[in-house]
Order: sequence, then structure tokens, then C-alpha cells
Amino acid sequence: MRIALVGVGGYGAEYARALLSAPGGLDIEFTAGIDPYPEFSPVWLDLQQREAPVYPDLDRFFQEQQADLVVIAAPIHLHAPHTCLSLAQGAAVLCEKPLAATVEEGLKMLAAEEESGRPVAIGYQWSFSTAIQLLKNDIQAGLLGRPLRLKTLALWPRNRSYYQRNNWAGRLRMPNGDWVLDSPVNNATAHYLHNMLYILGSQRNTSARLGQLQAEVYRANPIQNFDAAALRLFTEDGVEILFYTAHPVPEKIGPVMEYEFENAVVRYRAGQEEEFIARFRDGSLKSYGSPNEGHAEKLWQIVHLCRHRVPGQGKSIEGCDGFCNIYAKSTG
Repeated sequence: MRIALVGVGGYGAEYARALLSAPGGLDIEFTAGIDPYPEFSPVWLDLQQREAPVYPDLDRFFQEQQADLVVIAAPIHLHAPHTCLSLAQGAAVLCEKPLAATVEEGLKMLAAEEESGRPVAIGYQWSFSTAIQLLKNDIQAGLLGRPLRLKTLALWPRNRSYYQRNNWAGRLRMPNGDWVLDSPVNNATAHYLHNMLYILGSQRNTSARLGQLQAEVYRANPIQNFDAAALRLFTEDGVEILFYTAHPVPEKIGPVMEYEFENAVVRYRAGQEEEFIARFRDGSLKSYGSPNEGHAEKLWQIVHLCRHRVPGQGKSIEGCDGFCNIYAKSTG
């Protein structure tokens, strides 16, 4: 299976390392990297030693090569155009979070997926983890009782250099007008908001739908968009979700999570107990493990999906609920 990687720096370097060290039994070929500035990547020397070709942009790649799977770790405003181009070229896609900058772009990606017949996955890696799948299974089975309130706090310091590292961080739009909408909610801590919605989904391949939303957003850094937010959501089933996140803070805290159910309270705290632990009303405990294990699992699962997917099946229902939605629908 030929795999191309868009973006070999930043988080893309994690994908590159996984592909460069993939077990031989997977029968995959890291066919190319796509990045305008690959020399700044921490894996640049590894790519050179492996003689992996690197192209400056995705158009140039498709002029000379093809891929069965394109992994996209590019800036937010490129998610939709890169996904649609890859699908048009017959490739499946694993795109990093968030799905896209706008709802309209997300719907365009979903339409392109349906037209191409190839799957698109969004890389919310916690959703692929064994810990989250076990927790969601118990929620669906009613073991924890009815969900009451889910809360997450994620305070991650980001200074001015963070926003100056590229030309899109903290922006509403690019100079050409393309939407970016980069923020801690849509980017850095998006996994944790997504996770609360995902585990409340009534099926393995769905997330909870929103009924109401209240939000306050703030800006401290000299950027276009906000860098701190307080969100209060209610799902259609009336479950309250509280999400607090900020970058202009002096020290890192979290994510800290507390999920309240009728029969148990599930907690997680980064830096301390980095596993989801349910404390039941009778005093008993159950550990679901760490959701941080197996970050590359989303990659290997979509490789499996591409090989075993039945034509006409395996498409996402929600379109942006994480890869496990597509994987589960395809494999059962």
C-alpha cells in the first residue's frame, strides 16, 4: 500500500516516524513526503537516509506519483482542499483534526468522500484508543448509569513564539481570505471536547448531538482569534458538558476530566492518574487504562480499512466523529 504524508514537520513528524519504522508485515510503502520546508523537520535526516522523495506540494506529487492513502498533517485551511484533491486522485485520506475550518468545508469533504467511494478519517487519536472504546462500551451498556454532567479543564501555556512559528496560528483568515479559525477549542485541545461528545454517542460510530451552546471567548495574545474559552453545552438528551481551555496561562494544567453518571464518576488527570478510572457508588473502582497509548493506531486502522473495506460501506455518518466511526461501520 502506497502512503504519502502531507506535512513532515510538527505533528506530521510523528506520522513520519511511524511510517519509517512500520513492521514489515504491514506491507506498506512510504512513497513520499509533501512539505515546502522539509529541512526543518526533525525527521529530515531519516527521510534522506531512506531516500524517500519529498515534494513541495500535493499537486506536484500527483503529477508524478499516486498513492492509496494520503495522510494530511497540514495547516487547518488546507484540510478541505487537500482531502478533496486526494479523493479525486483515487486515494483514501487520514486527515488530522480538526475536520476543517468551517462547516461548509466539512460538508464539501463529505460530498467528495461519497462521490469517490474512498474513506476519509479524521485523526482524533483518543477515539481509537482501547481505553476510550472500553469506557464507551460500558456507557452504552448502562453500567455507569445515565450521564449527568461531563467536565474538562485544559490550560496549556502558549507564548508569542507559538503564534509566530507559522503564518496561520491564531488567525481567523489567511491573507487570501481562506478561513482558518485557529483556537484552542478548534485545535490544541480539541481532542478533549470531541471526546466528551464521542463517548456519549448512542452507537460506536456516532457522537452526541448538540441541543444548546453557551460560550465566552477571550483574547490575551496579539492575535486575530481568541486564545481562551469557556463553553457550556447541552446535548439533545439534556446532558451538560462544560469545557474550559486557555493558552495565556503561566503553567500547564490538564487535561483534568470528571464525567458524572448516575452510578459512577469517571476521572482523569494528566500528570497524575493518566488513566480513566471510574469510582462507583458502592466504592468499587474500575480502570479503563490510558487513552495516550498507541497514537499510531489510527494509522494502522485505516490501512486495515482500506484493505478490507467492502465497496459502498465504511463511510462516516457524522462526517467528523473521528476515524473509529468509519472503521467500526466497515468492520462491525
